[in-house]
Amino acid sequence: MYRLNQVKLNIYHSDYDFKSKIAKLVKVGVADIDWSTLIILHKSIDARDKKNILFVYNVAFDFVGARTGEHCEPAVGADIIRPLKRYEPVSFNPIVGAKHCEPTVGTDTIRPQSVRASSTSPNTIRPLVVGFGPAGIFASYIFALNGLRPIIVERGKSLEERTKDVEKFFDTMELDEESNVCFGEGGAGAFSDGKLNTNNKDKTGIYHFILETFVKFGADERILYENMPHIGTDKLVDVIKNIRDEIIKLGGEIHYNTKWKCTGSQDTPIVLAIGNSSRDTFRDLIENGFDLKPKAFAIGYRVAHRQSMIDEAQYGGARKTRPYEGSASIRPYEDKLGPATYKLTYDVGNGHSVYSFCMCPGGYIINSSNYKGMLSINGMSYNDRSGKYANSAIVETVTPEDILGSQASPLQATTECRPLQRQALKMIEFQEMIERRAFELEKGFIPYVTSEGSDICPEEVFKGQAKYSEKLKTVFDDLGLKFNINEDIEKALKHFNKIIPGFFSGSQASPIQTTLPFLIAGVETRTSSPVKLDRDENYMCNVPNYYPCGEGLGHGGGIISCAADGINVAMKICEKTLKLG
Repeated sequence: MYRLNQVKLNIYHSDYDFKSKIAKLVKVGVADIDWSTLIILHKSIDARDKKNILFVYNVAFDFVGARTGEHCEPAVGADIIRPLKRYEPVSFNPIVGAKHCEPTVGTDTIRPQSVRASSTSPNTIRPLVVGFGPAGIFASYIFALNGLRPIIVERGKSLEERTKDVEKFFDTMELDEESNVCFGEGGAGAFSDGKLNTNNKDKTGIYHFILETFVKFGADERILYENMPHIGTDKLVDVIKNIRDEIIKLGGEIHYNTKWKCTGSQDTPIVLAIGNSSRDTFRDLIENGFDLKPKAFAIGYRVAHRQSMIDEAQYGGARKTRPYEGSASIRPYEDKLGPATYKLTYDVGNGHSVYSFCMCPGGYIINSSNYKGMLSINGMSYNDRSGKYANSAIVETVTPEDILGSQASPLQATTECRPLQRQALKMIEFQEMIERRAFELEKGFIPYVTSEGSDICPEEVFKGQAKYSEKLKTVFDDLGLKFNINEDIEKALKHFNKIIPGFFSGSQASPIQTTLPFLIAGVETRTSSPVKLDRDENYMCNVPNYYPCGEGLGHGGGIISCAADGINVAMKICEKTLKLG
């Protein structure tokens, strides 16, 4: 097969236009290409010219006769073919010890062989997986495919029950500390849009394997090639259930409402796939001699704007084929572009940066608290991203050096432990202090402010109860840091306004007095884990047979990277357990 990049077409192109453009670029006839072999490898939007927005495709295909060996080059016009590279897909095989994947006759892609170790294998070692978020799910799936029948313990409830608890919390503010937006089957990712972004190149095929797995269990095939793929919270719930059922079918077992307790060294491999909200487990690990260390994370606010304003800034008038708002049937409609996204960053100049994080087009700001007396928020979107408002975290990174050198109080860290572990505890305590302050502002309601005269409707912005609070900015007062988070974020917002006109226009006093339709809410603290547990080349930490993975212990950031980390850890354990590799 051959690869062709940068196939640019008007967003309203037809299938005939698509095929004709590809044929024209390689200077052959449409009939000279075997369209049954066509694969869309990547699709993005080029919106630099607002009057001529384009879709940009990277594709792979064969020429007629290539499969039967008659010829691999076009018979017509072959003298001036646009430079093409051979397309050789990298395929990840989840089966330990299996031969390299071979293409199956009649398929468009090379897929792993449907071979796995028998679930009745005489091998009696069954790995224990602690936590059933993205890392735990994919680690368990790999174990199950290789016949190791994992035992999974999840402190929260199944998704069916967890969803009910989350909706109840949004309505009544009655928090179940073991079943919420952060804890339960699917992890925090199940209630945060299901964004599948990664900044790393897929050199081993593992990312594509993850996407194919999601598609196999119910996700839309478009995630295989879209530039910023997402599943949506509503659909992701069903996808996770289907993967879980497959793991059980292959011999795995899941114990919900089961809080794992560390008991020291074990003979059975234990995968620690805990999330970044598992502070009680972090403390438990430290008390039992695990070498947790401090790690940087980011804190800040969430901002919300009308999605139509973001669309106008990114796409101009291209989306205005119908009124954007005003009727229940505005989406889905013949909207080729979908709601616009953004990714923004600003160098403050003091060694720190402010950036947008977890941008949710057509989404909602949600109360993601999981401990009583503390408040943290997040963002999410449904599959159709049909909400009227876009939201994103606007955060600034704080490092261990920033926090450990501050005079902020209270920072107790009274547990008897080594200096590095004590520093890890102080990072956790700093995060908790911010969340307590946010909770106390309005007794657990999400505190927010809007610009004067704004017509933003808070009821359409939030999932969870919110309350206007002029005290919002005080959450970041008197932290003892060498920089002022409020001031840095305001500088960044003003800079972002130059990129997206209408994003922000504020006074010098604070980032919450604005003159444009704008909403800001707090606080965002769970951008990543405040601690990390190092591991060796075999993915094992300093305590034998414990394998930290995923975001909670510092080895991932988002669904895809955490899933990949879970897979890598599980493959290494399978190799050792099955004495292969």
